[in-house]
Amino acid sequence: MFHIDTASTPNEVWKKLKDLFGQQDVLHVHHLENELIGLSPASFSSLQAFFTKFKSLLTQLKSCNVDKDKDQLILSILSKLGSEYSVFVSSFHASKLTTPKWEMPSLDAFIAALLQEQDKLISMGSIKCSKNQALTANEGRKGYSKDKQKGKGKATPDQK
Repeated sequence: MFHIDTASTPNEVWKKLKDLFGQQDVLHVHHLENELIGLSPASFSSLQAFFTKFKSLLTQLKSCNVDKDKDQLILSILSKLGSEYSVFVSSFHASKLTTPKWEMPSLDAFIAALLQEQDKLISMGSIKCSKNQALTANEGRKGYSKDKQKGKGKATPDQK
């Protein structure tokens, strides 16, 4: 109430309230933008977790009528990837420079390509997968390892 004590007309009250609460929106947008800028894939257990947070922040910014430049977002992500993704980053920049009429991919296409690269690096053993990915991958192997263990110590027919 102390914010509108000096207002003498409803229009003045409205203007003071708009200025007061409009600032909250601006501060909220700055906070979201800073969080998006500070977001680093290295801080997450997987790229999936990183992109979940990343897309959440983009959605929140969009709800505040702020659209971020997708090309800049892609370049920002590329700059924050670790050394294990250096081949991916180099290939991206090389194709950008050497392909005539090259166009920046959509954000979704870029994310899909980067997730494919992550899967490839995991299968090559260059990076370790998160616990959730490891649990999923080991689900299919459980039966195999138990069958192998059951056969341990038993003589095979040709060993008798």
